[in-house]
Amino acid sequence: MVKIYISDVSSLEDEDKYENGILVSSRYRTEKAKALRNAPDKARCIGAGLLLSHALSEYFCGDLQKSMHPVNGLWKYIEEAADEKGRPFLKWNEGRDIAGFSGDSKKELPFISISHSGEFAAAAISDRRIGMDIQNKRKITEPVAKRIMSPSELSHAMALKEEDRQRYALCLWTEKEAAAKLDGRGIFEMLPQLSDDDWQERLGIKCITKEPIQDVFLSFAVYK
Repeated sequence: MVKIYISDVSSLEDEDKYENGILVSSRYRTEKAKALRNAPDKARCIGAGLLLSHALSEYFCGDLQKSMHPVNGLWKYIEEAADEKGRPFLKWNEGRDIAGFSGDSKKELPFISISHSGEFAAAAISDRRIGMDIQNKRKITEPVAKRIMSPSELSHAMALKEEDRQRYALCLWTEKEAAAKLDGRGIFEMLPQLSDDDWQERLGIKCITKEPIQDVFLSFAVYK
């Protein structure tokens, strides 16, 4: 199971909307947003958190007996955190009982991945570890393209017209960034492993790329 949620979050640059967004975001995401300096970065951070809240409310569906009110809702029971590799994950808040959830046991929490670019944010939930990346249209310089592409990918790119070359490069970047998020080492540290034509097969990774909005690429990667 993989579900991905994407939205334009630029409206959260409005101070009132941003403050309202904080009220229904996890403590981890709120603290992260407050440490950022400019409004677009804050909006993307909180926007991704709102998407995650929405995704989890759908995931639990009938298990939630209480509303999503910030005082007694989802984040009363669940915490968002990051592991030693910087990958976001969810855990039960052991300081709270789970009276707000039906049943006698805690439902297994999904794996998550968060990404944002330009005015867009995305949140992914999955029943297995996942890495996800979203990239809004931007220019990939030739030096960067040479770093991230295999020789055959670079050869293919150079045969394309400039606009198509940029789309191809951005698509590859998104795929490899998703794989790096899945692994946790970061794209530039992983480039030696991601610069061969068979990197997905060799690393045991399945990567799927879509263009959900024109000129916006989204990739997610899972282990096979």
